[in-house]
Amino acid sequence: MVSLDKAVIARYKHGKHSFEVLVDPEKVDAIKRVAEIDISAVLAAEDIFGDV
Repeated sequence: MVSLDKAVIARYKHGKHSFEVLVDPEKVDAIKRVAEIDISAVLAAEDIFGDV
């Protein structure tokens, strides 16, 4: 996992809900290019933050 100091926030909206995860900025492009990828390789933390 990338360190939290180097991580960036990725935002995802689904319906009325918004979610944020911390990701490795150098590996995040792999999500867009590859159909199947191990998401744990891209995450900086395994927590998901959502609007409450």
